[in-house]
Amino acid sequence: ENVRDPYSIFEGYAKTLSLTLSKFKTDYESTAVGNTISADQKDGEKAGVTATPTFYVNGAKQPGWGLNE
Repeated sequence: ENVRDPYSIFEGYAKTLSLTLSKFKTDYESTAVGNTISADQKDGEKAGVTATPTFYVNGAKQPGWGLNE
């Protein structure tokens, strides 16, 4: 699904989880938080993660594993 306004979707999650909406907005717009997410994404790419969820056992990627396995 191509979402044009992801903020409204994540804001809905924040409301459902009873998060402090002002803190959510600050973090959503934060460069530091964005940098952390980018670094995590790069680490995942280096590890061979191509989708979520991706599972590793003892350092070995488990292809074909999903949430039900």
